[in-house]
Amino acid sequence: MLKLALSSLKIEKKVFAAKILAMKSITVPIREAEDRLRELVEEVKHGAKVTITSNGHAEAILSPAPTLSAPWRVDKPDDPARYGDLQPPVMEDWK
Repeated sequence: MLKLALSSLKIEKKVFAAKILAMKSITVPIREAEDRLRELVEEVKHGAKVTITSNGHAEAILSPAPTLSAPWRVDKPDDPARYGDLQPPVMEDWK
């Protein structure tokens, strides 16, 4: 029988905070998807992955649309000669 002295052990604890969400996966034939499209889009909005099949083979996957953000722009390049003929930055708001 093996006995360990707990006082002689050094245990380093590292705590990581993470949120793990299970992704719901739905597989539907194309004819059923045609009838339930509005419902399937709602499922996708809530995090589900919807695979549409034809003759038992995956043909398409419904996924949420990416959110658009303002593009990254530089006011003035560090060395304009290095980049060639650059136009001045566009300063209008991104829509």
